[in-house]
Amino acid sequence: MSQFEEQNRAIDQRENQCIGEVMGSKNRVCARPGTSDGMKLLGGEQGRKLLACKAEAKRKREELSARVRATYVDSAQQERDGNTLMTILISKPH
Repeated sequence: MSQFEEQNRAIDQRENQCIGEVMGSKNRVCARPGTSDGMKLLGGEQGRKLLACKAEAKRKREELSARVRATYVDSAQQERDGNTLMTILISKPH
């Protein structure tokens, strides 16, 4: 499993734990299927907490994606630089 997959799985686990804590509190949130997140929130404080769980997970996923993209860009640049150097060395007259 790649480091990206491990980190993404950790984000999923934290999100599920957060949601579980919200759903397990005294005043249960009422939910029904049908919205983009698979539930329609009908509870005040719990609804806000559940949305906060999802927002935090989304933010973490976006940060992870940005780091992965930056890594790919850096790797591609290093490869181009290496190829350019090899071309210069090979084509240089002796």
